[in-house]
Amino acid sequence: MRWCFLSLLSKSYLFNHWKSAYCLRKASTCTWFPDLQLENNRRLRELLKCGKLNEARHLFDGMPERDEYSWNTMVSGYANAGRFTEAWEVFNETPCKSSITWNSLISGYCHHGWGNNAFDLFWRMQYDGFKPTEFTVGSILGICSKLGLLRWGEQLHSYAVKTLLDSNVFVVTALVDMYAKCNCILEAECAFRRASGIKSHLLWTAMLSGYSHNGYGHEAMECFRDLHVEGIG
Repeated sequence: MRWCFLSLLSKSYLFNHWKSAYCLRKASTCTWFPDLQLENNRRLRELLKCGKLNEARHLFDGMPERDEYSWNTMVSGYANAGRFTEAWEVFNETPCKSSITWNSLISGYCHHGWGNNAFDLFWRMQYDGFKPTEFTVGSILGICSKLGLLRWGEQLHSYAVKTLLDSNVFVVTALVDMYAKCNCILEAECAFRRASGIKSHLLWTAMLSGYSHNGYGHEAMECFRDLHVEGIG
């Protein structure tokens, strides 16, 4: 019976039968359907992934309950689509904000190349008592790489060192890429060598690409050779 219910609910969303979906959701308040929250979140994620933001919002507004995942998914969906007015609206209404909620906004700004906004949020989230994660730092380093924002990248590097995030593979890979894209190959090498204990193909590829980007063909060949010697390739 449970799977029949979930199938009907999914079909109602698929064909935009909102009245049927509403009635089914209302009926689900009984304890027969303990997986409704999971199904709603799954469907919300699918709608946003397909770019059906209005349908997703309709589902979101009609949820009997919204957990942290529901709120973060909605913020992320709007932000990634560039609809920041709606993203901020949901963000401000979120009762259970976390670093993930902030990351959803920051990631959206980075995706659309709005470096100033992303960096401002990086400082604001700390002011509001939230700790940036490796994904926060890595995302903003990514926009620094694309736009050649060396000064910002250096500030993020300092933060990563102070918070020990510079040993995280996601962060150190982003650091190597950022320095290389900003034509600071020596700094890229330094970050790479400090992370010599990390056996990551992505990290080595970032260093190899950095050499190639800056015209260091010999060093790129040596890096490629060492990659295989270390058994990473």
